[in-house]
Amino acid sequence: MKLVIFDMDGVIIDSEHIYSKLDEEIYKELGINVEKAQRESFVGKTSLDVWSDLHKRHSLHDRITVNELILKQRKKYLEGLEKNGVKMVDGILDWMKYFKDNDITMIIASSSPESVISYVIDKFGLDKYIDGFINGDEVENGKPDPEIFLRAADKFGCGYEECLVIEDSSNGVKAAKMAGMKCIGYKNVNSGNQDLSSADYIFSEFNSENLAKII
Repeated sequence: MKLVIFDMDGVIIDSEHIYSKLDEEIYKELGINVEKAQRESFVGKTSLDVWSDLHKRHSLHDRITVNELILKQRKKYLEGLEKNGVKMVDGILDWMKYFKDNDITMIIASSSPESVISYVIDKFGLDKYIDGFINGDEVENGKPDPEIFLRAADKFGCGYEECLVIEDSSNGVKAAKMAGMKCIGYKNVNSGNQDLSSADYIFSEFNSENLAKII
């Protein structure tokens, strides 16, 4: 294992329940109803993929553009993370310290935009551990397409079989396995009903016992 690739939302920070609340506010403003199962299917996807889908599904083309919806959501997300005092997922920092102490490179590969990822890195001082990131705007194809993870590995010249991905979403796990990488599925209750069954290992805590099993 030469490279650990972290998803961010739901893995590094416990943010999915905050995003869900903020998305509901946007849906209410637009006067649209998005079923719970559909909202859960969006976890891990880029904002472009999500809003392109909703824009078409709810015939919003006469009222607002996809780009305007994306900008509205991102503004809400940044304000919401600060207002709600987003926290890191319990135990994840201990794992980062272990990887750092053992000279294992770490990168974030998240569907979130650069502004949100940079905010999280700065807020929690993660630049001591994380050697870079790939954001959702940098890829042509979002998760479950493997592009974002392949780019992360290529950034450091690592073989795909030398990478370990940590994901909390069905879309993310599928992308990791399609990339030919090992994958940990983290069951975060705030990420909704996610199918992590194709992951190599599934757990619900970042503790020393689970880390030892993986190593």
